[in-house]
Amino acid sequence: NFDLISLVWPQSSSQSSSGVAPIFSNFLTLVWPQFSSQFSSPNLPRGVAPIFPPSFPPSPWCGPNLPPPWCGPNLPSNLPCPVGSYLFFSGRCEETVEFYQHAAGAIVDYSMRFSESPDPVPEGMLRAGFENKVMRSSFRIGGTTIMTFDGCDETSKFDGFRLTLTVPTDSDAHRVFDGLAAGGTIDMPLCKTFWSPCFGMLTDKFNVGWMVMVPGPTP
Repeated sequence: NFDLISLVWPQSSSQSSSGVAPIFSNFLTLVWPQFSSQFSSPNLPRGVAPIFPPSFPPSPWCGPNLPPPWCGPNLPSNLPCPVGSYLFFSGRCEETVEFYQHAAGAIVDYSMRFSESPDPVPEGMLRAGFENKVMRSSFRIGGTTIMTFDGCDETSKFDGFRLTLTVPTDSDAHRVFDGLAAGGTIDMPLCKTFWSPCFGMLTDKFNVGWMVMVPGPTP
């Protein structure tokens, strides 16, 4: 049984997050009747802990019912769990993306309007006049992807966070800072701090807060 796990696990764990569960589920479906009795606590060799709780496999295979090896911090390290941003621009998404292209060198990867959606927008979801607004847009600044869209009305607000932009040199910091601050507000001019040789904060004309910095020495 241990040999069987050693053969199946590397194959299942190397799959993407969408492929792991079906492979592992099929494995359990095939071998669980013989497998479970030998891996419950009373039948394990001395000193070997059970790898699954006695009630495993749970049903359904989702959310809080996943066994401990497949949830939270115990996910296999090769399963990507990226955290990204999705900004709502209250009908000004197209204008905003063009601004970031000029101010910060943003590269647009994708853009689609509500009118181009393969599925109809639910009735009453959009404010009148938003039919040709941006449903989804994705752009990159440096190595970071930012997703945006127009929202469904003009009520979106940006508060309680800032986007951080790290650049290699002081001259880059001044160039990007000045570009993003055009038409906006400088909250803290670029200056030397104990954590960065060049750091500043601004709120751009779309009310998005930014921190621009040059990395300091590694502690």
